[in-house]
Amino acid sequence: MRIWKALDTTVDTVLAVALAVVSLVITTNVILRFAFDTSLMWSGEISGGLLVWITFLGAYRCSRERSHLVIDLFTERCSAVFRNRMAILRSVIQAISFALLAYLSFRVTQLVGASRMQTIDWPVGIWFSAIFVGFVLLTLSEAHDLVKLIFQRDSAG
Repeated sequence: MRIWKALDTTVDTVLAVALAVVSLVITTNVILRFAFDTSLMWSGEISGGLLVWITFLGAYRCSRERSHLVIDLFTERCSAVFRNRMAILRSVIQAISFALLAYLSFRVTQLVGASRMQTIDWPVGIWFSAIFVGFVLLTLSEAHDLVKLIFQRDSAG
């Protein structure tokens, strides 16, 4: 499980750096706008793009920590066997959905990724790739959970 720890640490580091850069860019832009009546033309593209990365990497971290919102009003009243089967079904559906979304986001990135941003001459694929990376990580996380749920059921049954 060292690979998961290394991956989680890497994602946490990227999230921290991205959040710090967004905070610095936005704060600098606000100071420049109000104190010097000027602004950074590229601040919106950088902060918006980094927020996409923060969103999708953050979704992965929530998945790994199992901290997404859950409505368990029905399942908590059911037997442990039924809850496990429902968790397996949920995990299968989510893994398939995330894999499909990863594929589709890869295709979109291929189609428009080479287009250039307006204020900085970077490819938009830098930001679009965050969606692909996020869904790949979510797929892997869900597949990992699915394996754990299946073996949990087998050892309990």
